[in-house]
Amino acid sequence: MKRRRGEGKSLQHMPAYRKQVEAFRRKFGREMTPEDPLFFDPRSDRPQFRPPDDARLALDILAELKAEIAMAEQEIHAEQPPPKVLTASAGFSGY
Repeated sequence: MKRRRGEGKSLQHMPAYRKQVEAFRRKFGREMTPEDPLFFDPRSDRPQFRPPDDARLALDILAELKAEIAMAEQEIHAEQPPPKVLTASAGFSGY
């Protein structure tokens, strides 16, 4: 079956995302819900966003996720067969 672009690895399979989820679980003793911030403040007693002066860390994590998504896209494209070469033996007769 042919996969479409964007299919394949989900966010849950990406190391940068898993690191954040595992850190959340260790800090708060529960699973992260959709209402919880991915970029939570580990110094807080309750899940809340990091303060603005911690924005650099969030940007670093986003860059890591972007790189992992790009690698997953490359894996998807690598699985696709190369295009056929237009040769006479493949039925190409010229212009």
